[in-house]
Amino acid sequence: MKILDKTVIFDGAQSSRGSLAAFPAICKLQSGELIATWQVGINKHHSDCSMLVAVSSDMGKSWSEPIEPFRNWGTPKLWTVNIAYVTEVSPGRILASLLVADRTKTQGLPLYNPDTEGSIPMYLGLSESLDGGRSWSEPRILSAGDLSQYPTNPSNYIQRATDGRLLLPFETQKSWDDTGVWQQYAACLVSKDDGATWDEVVVTAHDPTHRYLYWDHRPVCAEGNRCVEFYWLFDGEVGREVEARRKLSTDGGATWPGEPVGTGLDGQPWPVYLGGDRLLLLLIDRYGDAAIKAYYSEDLGESWLDEMVVYKHEMPIQNAANLTDNLAQQFKWSYGLASGTKISDNEVMAIYYRGSYHLVTCPWPGWHHLYRIE
Repeated sequence: MKILDKTVIFDGAQSSRGSLAAFPAICKLQSGELIATWQVGINKHHSDCSMLVAVSSDMGKSWSEPIEPFRNWGTPKLWTVNIAYVTEVSPGRILASLLVADRTKTQGLPLYNPDTEGSIPMYLGLSESLDGGRSWSEPRILSAGDLSQYPTNPSNYIQRATDGRLLLPFETQKSWDDTGVWQQYAACLVSKDDGATWDEVVVTAHDPTHRYLYWDHRPVCAEGNRCVEFYWLFDGEVGREVEARRKLSTDGGATWPGEPVGTGLDGQPWPVYLGGDRLLLLLIDRYGDAAIKAYYSEDLGESWLDEMVVYKHEMPIQNAANLTDNLAQQFKWSYGLASGTKISDNEVMAIYYRGSYHLVTCPWPGWHHLYRIE
């Protein structure tokens, strides 16, 4: 693996929309265009944050002027759209799964309550574009069934299983004033009618002892009606994140038997499926090497054949002492959330944020790195 190029596509320090840019995502369309999304604001998940969307017609060399498609919808309600994961579910039809934060009673409050570890109200939103991401429908709020009693947020792009079902990955948070145990679930909404309805919920991982929090679960659907997903794991017993976990479904994500197993890698993982049994895993190692890394696998992540450092930070972060410390740290992290999209059989375009708030692109065989926020 090697990096082919890097390009800054957004500089938060030069933007009137907010000095911080974070939580980027990217999708390659069948037309050959790219869509990128990212959050801007005074700080992460600020009560006035917004999602920007831009389109590239030349593989990331230049980008359209970013639009804010959800601000006019959310602002009158005192809602914000904090994250948007974009997927082309059929040629020309794009769905965005959204984190919608309810700020009607939480203006000025942080995302997480430092006293309870609970979060402000969050909902799963869904919006559609039929013109290559240049305009978007008014978001609709989706029900997470019995899990709707908790704040919910999307954790990955919508996936299409071999049998045609759509999976919308999400996880549950703890309510703001809840002093009890965090009932954390990694789950997927399932649609059997191409996204018209989402009336089934499948839990992929949950620890009834509440020791493990399966954060940021990210499934990818592979050939043969298989789905593999990776988890950023927090161990409440030791008070810190530990080895990332992996789990396999052999029926298109309908069931997820067994317990997640170790990957041999410590950090926050994001898989990009390349075809067959091949995938690229982007991993943020904050407490060890303080780096964003890429790992290549030809057995859906059971083992790793190649490793590369994408970005090296100036200094490692001190490991959090407990869950409260970890949640507080997340608002101070100045690099991360690397994700990507397949460009060809041997290339991925990846995106991440870094440092002083630029977005950057960089391609390489094995994967493309699209942007970085500096």
